Amino acid sequence: MAYGDNFGEHPYVVGVDYKADFFEDIRRRLVIPRFANTTDLEQRKGDIVDVTKLLDPSLVTRPAEGIEEDEGEEIQTEHLQFVLRRYNRWFPTYRHVVKTAEDDVLKMTRKAARKQIRYSMENLGANIIRGGNSVFHADGTVTGSVATTVRSGMIKVAERYLMNNEVEEITEMQSSSANYEMMPLDSCFIGMCDGDIAADIANLSDAIKVENYASGAEKLPGEFAKVGKVRFLSTSFLPPTLGGGASVDANDYKATGGKADVYPIIIFGQDAFEFGGLQGESDLEINVHNAKVDSADKHGNKGFISWQSWFGGMIREQKAITRLECVAKTDAKLGA
Repeated sequence: MAYGDNFGEHPYVVGVDYKADFFEDIRRRLVIPRFANTTDLEQRKGDIVDVTKLLDPSLVTRPAEGIEEDEGEEIQTEHLQFVLRRYNRWFPTYRHVVKTAEDDVLKMTRKAARKQIRYSMENLGANIIRGGNSVFHADGTVTGSVATTVRSGMIKVAERYLMNNEVEEITEMQSSSANYEMMPLDSCFIGMCDGDIAADIANLSDAIKVENYASGAEKLPGEFAKVGKVRFLSTSFLPPTLGGGASVDANDYKATGGKADVYPIIIFGQDAFEFGGLQGESDLEINVHNAKVDSADKHGNKGFISWQSWFGGMIREQKAITRLECVAKTDAKLGA
């Protein structure tokens, strides 16, 4: 972070507190990245990031006999890569910013920048996890044939897909603190979807709504229900493909141009995806430049706040993530 009298920025001690609070607030509100495997990004900004994935070892089917020496086996790995890319933006400020805690201009601009970073990183992560090659459609075998809402059987099919692939259930996720600790979870798979689909899932006969969880059970960010082994979270970053499905009655189902809006529901277990970005304060740069009288700004009216960060990622294990595609009931239909 840039400070110093030469540029009219905050005093150093104010700037350090500002950045720490800024960073922790973003980390606390992120959802999708908290379930990702993470890569150490030190010295890797702008580079291709290498990830080594352990492949399943062979089955041992023959018992050892007598003093016979057991067979050795080389560990099999696969080397994957993703590109770490830089993202940035700046906001102008039109009068001198004096103190972090008291100045209204800085407060408002800081809030805008926090939201922009968080929303951007969440959206980048969502675009990655919705791109898996395993998909189950509510109708037919392609997106264009989808015309009905999610059913319990679809969720069971997705759950069976993960279990048949020996995908381990999620037992921990990144905490909301900036200390990068892992917090334990009761063993489960995670499902994510747009809020328009949340009511359809919560109203399934075998769904347990979050308000009916056992006393003391901790609610995950955005969690609204559980079906079988899958805990469901809503997010606004998995929007539908507008008009991507089959013809439907727009009074009953959300549609565009008479065709169903197709919603993705992402369900995954351990090791499904890998992200890099916002793993440490060095991965986020914040600059506060106060307005200053000089030849370019003769009345000292123009300053700015800028941010710069890095993000990259990939689906690490295709068999550990799957997607359901369905439509959503209209508000009128839900209220009927």
